[in-house]
Amino acid sequence: MASSIVVIGAGAISLEIARALARLDGSVEIHVFMGRASVPSASLAAGAMVAPWSETTAESIERHDHALRHSLLREAREAWAHELDGVRVDGRPLISGTGSFLISNSVSGTIEDRNYRAIVQQLDADDVSYESVDPDEIPGFAPRPGARASRALYIRDEFTLDSAALHEWQKRTLSASPQVHLHDALARPLTEDDKLIGVIDNTKQVWRAEAVIIAAGVSSRAILPFDVRRRVPPTLFGAGSALVVTSEVSAALVSCIRTPNRAFACGLHVLPSGPNKLYIGATNNILTMPWARPSMSDVEALSAWSRTQINKELAHASVSELRAGNRPISADLLPTIGETSIAGLWMASGTFRDGLTMAPVIGDAIGRAILRDEDTLPAVWAPERPLSYEAPAQGAPQLATAHTMAVADEHEVAFDDAGMDEEVFGLYSDHFTRREESFGEALNGRVPPEVLASVEPGTALHREIVAHGESYPVPAFAGPSDAG
Repeated sequence: MASSIVVIGAGAISLEIARALARLDGSVEIHVFMGRASVPSASLAAGAMVAPWSETTAESIERHDHALRHSLLREAREAWAHELDGVRVDGRPLISGTGSFLISNSVSGTIEDRNYRAIVQQLDADDVSYESVDPDEIPGFAPRPGARASRALYIRDEFTLDSAALHEWQKRTLSASPQVHLHDALARPLTEDDKLIGVIDNTKQVWRAEAVIIAAGVSSRAILPFDVRRRVPPTLFGAGSALVVTSEVSAALVSCIRTPNRAFACGLHVLPSGPNKLYIGATNNILTMPWARPSMSDVEALSAWSRTQINKELAHASVSELRAGNRPISADLLPTIGETSIAGLWMASGTFRDGLTMAPVIGDAIGRAILRDEDTLPAVWAPERPLSYEAPAQGAPQLATAHTMAVADEHEVAFDDAGMDEEVFGLYSDHFTRREESFGEALNGRVPPEVLASVEPGTALHREIVAHGESYPVPAFAGPSDAG
């Protein structure tokens, strides 16, 4: 039985892991190193939509781990709803909005239509109640006529969280526990001869521990020991921006209003975020390096899209806060969660858009694995593994092209007006096909569209992905229910 455990990270997942450990064993000493590097995490920038159904896409349904991931998202939704119902921090409810209004308009490309159908398919498969609604009757929804929605759904069982209030609540509950110690310092695992010693912090102090869990978002892979790191899929950075605005629209907009996921991003969404405030999000720039601040183009796009597609009165909103964060994306789009080849050294990262939502389930599973030897973590998400992406029938280059064209549509680059849409689609498709080939035969069909669109041949990350692919055989997919 572990007597001392260290958790590295300051986001929703790391704090839920610490909370789970304290709940499962009242005697274990827990140290949480919450020092933040210059890279902002996803948790504090998040819109925190707990939306297992609205986040479904036509692509995700085809992935071999979809049933597993979707089941865990639903389980996490139940956990958050049970834990946070009625909870407030300094008068702010942690559940900031109830229900999701899913709208579909023609601003983006046809990916949106495919994803809308996929969401309905998943709702029907789960026998979850939803209703078709007249877009004109959605509270707080008043787009400009040229961006009006053609259809809409209301999903009652989804909700949103106030991510800043949630983070404060997690810290306060941990601080109230005598067995938990929060440290405002950076740390990395310390090993010797492939054996775990503990961690060393940025003051060079060594903290011994029987178990160390790295849940530091996009920084997680970088602080692993080298021999472990090279067997973990390389990380990309889903850099996103958000606006928090003060607006009279907040009086009417009490549920999330959003589009399906599209254009490599999580769809345009506006949702309640504290007294008289609204959160506006949509961006996801898949980069090979993280960013620390919102880009001008993101701020401009969010402002224009929200007042055009959601409510024209948002043009009069005042900007209260700009947020930026980086989502950890594994090169095969799967999470990296589980114990590494060094006994006692664990990892929880690579969760892309699902990290905050899945945090209570991840925390509980890791806590039970360490303290009770209950192995419920999916084997397909093990940190050290081959790239496990499996290209759909449409092909990754074609999907990368469709998303890229959707980005152009959202930014009002109208290739079809010049009669060039088919020509441009063909050029992009050829470009991404050549880029797919540049990864070599070992990775044929195993490179996701997100990687094709962001990783240029000859770069350090390209070489790292190729080397990782060549060091592993092609995986034999065990199916969506594969668990440890």
